[in-house]
Amino acid sequence: MEERDQYSPSRWVVRVHPDQAVPLHLEVVTNASITARKEVPHLLDLQYGKRKYQHIDLYGTDLPKDSPVFVYIHGGFWQMLSKDLSAYTVIPLWKAGIKCVVVDYDLVPSVTLDAIVEEIKELAVFVLNMAKENGSKNVWFGGHSAGAHLTASLLEPDWFNSLEPGLRQLIKGVVLISGIFDTTALIHTSENVALQLTEKSALELSPIFKEGNLEILGEFMALVVVAEHDSPAFHNQSQQYSELLKKKNIKTEFLKLLNTDHFNIVENLQNSSFELTTKIIELIK
Repeated sequence: MEERDQYSPSRWVVRVHPDQAVPLHLEVVTNASITARKEVPHLLDLQYGKRKYQHIDLYGTDLPKDSPVFVYIHGGFWQMLSKDLSAYTVIPLWKAGIKCVVVDYDLVPSVTLDAIVEEIKELAVFVLNMAKENGSKNVWFGGHSAGAHLTASLLEPDWFNSLEPGLRQLIKGVVLISGIFDTTALIHTSENVALQLTEKSALELSPIFKEGNLEILGEFMALVVVAEHDSPAFHNQSQQYSELLKKKNIKTEFLKLLNTDHFNIVENLQNSSFELTTKIIELIK
């Protein structure tokens, strides 16, 4: 395939025709999210910032106040999807006694990517304060594709180390699924029509280029995951970012999931027996 196809995930799907991958994904995640809202006690549209889409949905409101928390940030190249379509992670976590926060954020081109990164940092402080008030000792952040980029942006040393110790010690790890960690690779792709990245801004917004070490309090782990049928570019970015985290003395596990692609690697999170689902629950619990 041509270089431009490296960041077109549907072109690498083998289980259905590439043109069917996105419509099928939307159907699967929509249905799974509707089911989650029917089955799991929740609070919708809690506001964590002043912009239009700075809201979260909190699932598992029937669980003990001090239950562990998993925060999930959706993908969509920072320009599509929403929390309403991203509750597919919820039911297995809830059954395991884990609260789930599903995140919305403003999208490009209505806002810039650096504004979205700042929103996610606001989100993190909001959730960590909520967890602290509830007595939780365990908060994990995770995301898919663009959501993995936004999750990794929380590992920017200057910001991470600036968190008050009482909040920082609550963060036990991150789950980065089929992520983009070097946004300079997107400058010459069609995605940049909306993103409007320059060489300078793309460098500044790339977690892989952030220098410095995290001042971690207690245990912390990064799980970096890629799908077998992700493109070589996605594989390379995940491998390179995994190696960077290891060099920063962060306990890191790199996992390639066989028989998965960019879409069903998260669609399958609705299944309790899926390898990644069981791995996430094992880490959090």
